[in-house]
Amino acid sequence: MKMKKNILLILFLIQLFILNSCSVTNYIKRGFENFTTYFNIYYNAAKIFDEAERELNLQQKDLFTTKVFTPGGNVTNKFVQVIEKCSKILQYHSNSSLVDDALFMIGKSYYYQKEYPSAIRKFTELITNFPESDYYLESKFWIARSYAQGIEIEKSLSLLNDVYLEAKNKKNKKVMSNSLLEILKIYFKKNDHDGIINIGNEFVKVSKDKNAIAQVYLLMGTSYAKLGQLDKAIENYQKVKKYTSDFYYQFKSQLELAKIFREKNEFEESKKILDYLSKETLFNEYKDYTELEYGYLYLSTGDTSEALKYFIKVDTSYSSKETGGIAQYELAGYLENVIGNLDSAKFYYDKSLRTQIPDDIKKIVQTKSSILNRYKNLWTGITNLEKQITLLKTFPVDSTYQKFHEIEIDSAMLSDSAYLADLEQYFEEKRIADSLYAIKLQQDSLRYKENLKTADSIEVNIARLKFDLASLFMVDYNKPDSAYRYLKEIVDKFPDKDFSERTYYALANYYSSIGEKEKSDSLFRIIYDRFADSEISKIVSKKLGLMTRILKNDQPEIEYREAEILIEQEKYHEALKKLDSIYNKYQNTDYAPKSLLMIGYVYENKLKMYDSAYSVYKRLKEKFPASLYTQRINSKLIAYESELQRKAQEKNLKTDSLNSNEPGKELNEKNNLELDNDEEKLQELKEAPQFNKDSKIIEEKKPDLRRRR
Repeated sequence: MKMKKNILLILFLIQLFILNSCSVTNYIKRGFENFTTYFNIYYNAAKIFDEAERELNLQQKDLFTTKVFTPGGNVTNKFVQVIEKCSKILQYHSNSSLVDDALFMIGKSYYYQKEYPSAIRKFTELITNFPESDYYLESKFWIARSYAQGIEIEKSLSLLNDVYLEAKNKKNKKVMSNSLLEILKIYFKKNDHDGIINIGNEFVKVSKDKNAIAQVYLLMGTSYAKLGQLDKAIENYQKVKKYTSDFYYQFKSQLELAKIFREKNEFEESKKILDYLSKETLFNEYKDYTELEYGYLYLSTGDTSEALKYFIKVDTSYSSKETGGIAQYELAGYLENVIGNLDSAKFYYDKSLRTQIPDDIKKIVQTKSSILNRYKNLWTGITNLEKQITLLKTFPVDSTYQKFHEIEIDSAMLSDSAYLADLEQYFEEKRIADSLYAIKLQQDSLRYKENLKTADSIEVNIARLKFDLASLFMVDYNKPDSAYRYLKEIVDKFPDKDFSERTYYALANYYSSIGEKEKSDSLFRIIYDRFADSEISKIVSKKLGLMTRILKNDQPEIEYREAEILIEQEKYHEALKKLDSIYNKYQNTDYAPKSLLMIGYVYENKLKMYDSAYSVYKRLKEKFPASLYTQRINSKLIAYESELQRKAQEKNLKTDSLNSNEPGKELNEKNNLELDNDEEKLQELKEAPQFNKDSKIIEEKKPDLRRRR
């Protein structure tokens, strides 16, 4: 782009002096326009763009990272200015030869601001309108790069491969290496280690960017390590320092080498590298990574005490950094799995979540923290309930009650009338006090009995919480031995509660896991015999090879299906009896309104007995107004009732007409015919199965359906 600026100016000056004929006047004018555009707009836009791109590259040195990068505000503002200035070139200087330059800068500015659809639109405009442009191939590359930032990864890969081949044919190594680098980024995000190695080896042959080559060797080293090819990983890590003078990448490659030697159990070699990194002042900025790796090295050698010292040191000195978060994660794991101090473990897990730990560790920590939070809440609930039980099982004592003072009777004073009077008063007061105490004692006893009942209920709730605690140990922690004591306690104390079958099942599985099949089968048999009406009994029956029982919850569904089969077989009256039976037996289930709806359906659509259908639908609405099945027939009820009102009005009009006019022979014959028809319909309605007052179907006589066929 800079070269084009200089060439444009030189060519213009040469043309201005050499070309003097009228035939070139227009060309000179166009050259003057280019010149004006260049100095007035393009120069400033290109200068701002170069500054912004340079600042951006300095901010984002790491080519391969999963961290979301957001350019600084100053950089973003510069790209906005570039778009504004270049848009003026497109608007006011569309004949300028700088239009493709402007489009290219606008497209890249949109890309850097993460406005990828706008970037694609501008690059597409460039390759469509300027197929001979110097930016043609690069624009195709930037379109592919833009697709890679969205969800169209495969489309991006396909375009990048096409661009690479086209660049290879044109021997454009810049576009070739850029395409390969972008493919590497995609493979990195996909964790495609084979792809990284294949493309990486091709990239280092083509690229002239030594810093990029160093990063690719570092990436390939990691891929080889992930694939277990440790010698190849060492080979690639050792090449990094040959291509870069950047301290960060030199340090990172050496640190990765130390990790590989640790994984190969070559601990002395690993320690030599770490000692070098620790002493080299150039790497002081990354000392926290070195000390963290010391911790892992000592952990691998079995020196847990020394490892913990380093993890604690990193946590203390670099608490808010990524390394501090990783150290906190390791300390939490030690407290949880070795010491068994779950409260302290949760503290360190939560602490690590406040740092920038890697995503893979973060997911583990979030899960661990959630589990430990459940553990803490369960224990808090159990502790609080146990405190209540202690209070409830303590007999209430009235501290305000003072025991009546006992006196000794002086027999020598019994002849003294005053003494006798005092003695009589004393006994009266004592009698009253003892009576009040007896009443209070009775009240306390009654309250104590109620407290004991409440305590029993609370103990059941504690058992439920302990079952949840056992499940947590069994499933989330994979510590069946810790779960066993809670399960055994629940089975012994509460063998027949609503949660007992799950406890028996969990305990049976525990015995099965430790090879005690006899105990396991014994508990499975208890579930089968005692909790027949549960879903677990179905699973148990298969384990024991016993017949699966029909659950109570399944029975109405089975009967309803039988009624549906009868309807399919056109055995409507048998179906109606079956549906009526379901309705009466399962009043508190959804099958009651469902059966009523089906009865109405049979009357309406199969037997064409609309009055009977109306009667059933009306009953459905009265009995189950909020049911979803009722909502399906509301419109039918409204329509039918409207029709009844219309007929009633017509009948009233006819009656009024008869009263106001002398009836003739013809009218009498018509009325008699209508009365005959009404009587026939009434008789037919009486003969049809309908609901009586108790909502039961009574089949007095099988209806004659011939007239309805």
